[in-house]
Amino acid sequence: MLAGISFTIYDLRHTFVSQLLGAGIPLVEVAAYVGHSTRLLGEIDNTTTRIYQHPTGKYHDRALAAIGDYLNEMLALCRGERATA
Repeated sequence: MLAGISFTIYDLRHTFVSQLLGAGIPLVEVAAYVGHSTRLLGEIDNTTTRIYQHPTGKYHDRALAAIGDYLNEMLALCRGERATA
């Protein structure tokens, strides 16, 4: 428990994935970051995506920045400050 808030590792993982997707990081990149299969991604199931789509790491810095921004917002809220963005 942190600052009176109870959460699990699954909650943190879910937030991580949700924030990256919300920041526009491609699904295949996010799946690779969390160890999900990148061959069949639910509704993305056609020959082109199965064979040619794969994580490249191109969005790594953007993904880290998105998570950093989110964590800074959460820290500000915990401190009773207003979010900057």
